[in-house]
Amino acid sequence: IADPETKTLDVMMLRTGAMHINALPFIDQPPLVYLSLESVEFNGDIIDVGIGLRHPFLGLTEFTGFDVKGILITNGSFNSFTDADLVMATAGDTRLLNPDGLTRWWNPSEFPSNGTIFGYFDGALGAPDSFADYNTTLNAYKYFCDDLDDPADPLSDIDPEGRGVFSPGMKNVRDYSIELGTDGLVFNYAVDASWQFPEGDPPWEAPGDFAEEANQPEAYRIEVTEVDKTLYYDEIELEGGGGANLSIDVYDWFGADLHAISVEWPGFAAQAISAGATGGGVGYSTYEIDLPACTPSAVGDQPLFITVESEVENYGDIITGKPVSAYFIYNIDVPSGTGSVDPVDICTGWGAETGHYLDSFGGSSYWFLRTNLASDSNGNVWMWCQRTSNAISRPSTAFNGDWGTMHEQSGLSAFQVFSGNTIDVSLTPTFDGGLIAGCSPPAYSTNRLSIAWWDGSSWHEQYAGAWQLYYVTNSTEIAYRINGYRDSTNRFHAFIQANNSLIDYYGDTWQGTWSNTVVAPMPVGQPDYACQTRTDFVAETSDGWIYLCWVDNGIKVARCQAGTTDWNVVFQVDDTDYDSPTLYIDNQNRVFLAARHYISDNEDQIHLFTSTNGTTFTGPETIFTEASSRVDPCYLTLKGDSDDNLFLSFPYRPNDDGAHVAIIAGNPGGTLWTDICVLTTSPIIQHPVIAVRPDGSIEMCFSDPTSTYETPDRGSTDYAGYSRNYVMGRSHPGFAD
Repeated sequence: IADPETKTLDVMMLRTGAMHINALPFIDQPPLVYLSLESVEFNGDIIDVGIGLRHPFLGLTEFTGFDVKGILITNGSFNSFTDADLVMATAGDTRLLNPDGLTRWWNPSEFPSNGTIFGYFDGALGAPDSFADYNTTLNAYKYFCDDLDDPADPLSDIDPEGRGVFSPGMKNVRDYSIELGTDGLVFNYAVDASWQFPEGDPPWEAPGDFAEEANQPEAYRIEVTEVDKTLYYDEIELEGGGGANLSIDVYDWFGADLHAISVEWPGFAAQAISAGATGGGVGYSTYEIDLPACTPSAVGDQPLFITVESEVENYGDIITGKPVSAYFIYNIDVPSGTGSVDPVDICTGWGAETGHYLDSFGGSSYWFLRTNLASDSNGNVWMWCQRTSNAISRPSTAFNGDWGTMHEQSGLSAFQVFSGNTIDVSLTPTFDGGLIAGCSPPAYSTNRLSIAWWDGSSWHEQYAGAWQLYYVTNSTEIAYRINGYRDSTNRFHAFIQANNSLIDYYGDTWQGTWSNTVVAPMPVGQPDYACQTRTDFVAETSDGWIYLCWVDNGIKVARCQAGTTDWNVVFQVDDTDYDSPTLYIDNQNRVFLAARHYISDNEDQIHLFTSTNGTTFTGPETIFTEASSRVDPCYLTLKGDSDDNLFLSFPYRPNDDGAHVAIIAGNPGGTLWTDICVLTTSPIIQHPVIAVRPDGSIEMCFSDPTSTYETPDRGSTDYAGYSRNYVMGRSHPGFAD
């Protein structure tokens, strides 16, 4: 019991355990004696003030304070955190701009005044709660201790051996930078201190005679290191994305490895929770936090809200069911940008020594064209390609060059190349591990549409006359682009363009009568192929929605429930500068659509559109752009791995100096798209496609008509005059490789 007039103390132990107290009654009476204004400077709406605190109990070592905090209490307007009880000041409110942290202790909403040091207490220099009706439950503070000699010292200057003591009779000063809100300077304050009566007999020494419990159970300091950051905000498109990986050092006097750490900021980053500590040192532990899909709304510093829960439950007997926690704001810089990167040659692991030529089938002038790859759920990679005498399908369970022939179709068949014209090949894994392959004919050939199904042991085919009804010889109406698909109801599909329509040709059994339905009519004389992309323009969600994309004076996406014929357009971009669409659906049933976007005769971009509900698409997000670079149409391949990372391969021609093949990788929702492979080994690389296994490893093949290659196993050999497929593999892509 303190008597301010006689300056005496009568001590009666309330409890023997450690305690947080609101020390303001000891410091605030009389005003400006133990709490002093050391300096005041006005700069518009910002007040810079030096606040001094003097310990009122000179010579009474037993009342040494630990973890003393000068808390600024104001009204606040931000309350959208995961913990719905948290309210704090933000822009537009009176707030502390340079806090050492934030705390829940002694706010009047949750610690109402009760006339003791275990409740809120109106400070003599502030507006009383009865007038201001303070609503914040989380308030900013500055940390006071003997180690901080200069008012602007950072918390890193605290000596871990000193345990943050505030010695009786000592005066400590801290700088406060206070921004005024719309209501002006309406505030109050509290002084939080932790304490426990010392052990043993007097005379006592601090901190040695004080048990661990004399310190607060919360962390007193955190340090954030940005391990990886891909954040951006496009000031032209007014949209942002990217992510960040953070390493957080949590400083606690005792038990620093017992915390639960989370990071969030509503409208910027969803809550991310760390696993246990991954490292640390004396007095601190290190935690890793990954924020994969942020949505910045501006450039510059953006806040991240960090919660560090201690192992202590309940705020005394006042707030129950809540762990005693420390809170910090970390400002992360968001640069201006588009989320795309200039391609650079970082093809480690993709060199010629890891590739395999597929030209060893006899003869000396084979053409390998329109190749496709697919990975099944078991990690097997299949290839389907055309060459001059037949087509082959070959599986590989690991990248070792051990490809075995599974199917060949020779003679005048659907797979034949006629008079130098080419066919297009599709390859799609089915829901049960089988494969669907399809071929469309060269121009002016009849009855040469073909689709095949591999059931795990043998091939089945549908082609030629069975499709005569949907094929005409008029050069503006011939059938193009076959993509075979088997949906989750066991219905087989072949998607073709014919008779100025996009048609779903389907059969409920593989052999037998097939029917058709028009997905969408197309303008007579449509100048480009409907199903233009030669790889993936059909995909299905886990709940049975089939999606199909195509070119029609822009790009369109339609969907249909598996087993039905009711196709409906759900997305379209009426812009003829778009072409080459390709689809992918990830494990969360998010639909992604990538397409080439024409900028000028010397520049293209690749845009990504995203749908989380299957019918509403957001975008475009620019994921590739390079000045004076053209993306070759029709060869975009969009794939994903089991961690929902996306991979896009495509050929492009920068500055007319030949062809490059690029693979870029990103995480949906904004992670900056990063090159993981750029090949510049050939002037006329063609038809690149990729397959991504569930573990994230990638296979790529492309047609590469180059005269000479140096390889360890083949030496220098002249292959002039024809093309061959060059297949490359990698153990795992990664974002930093």
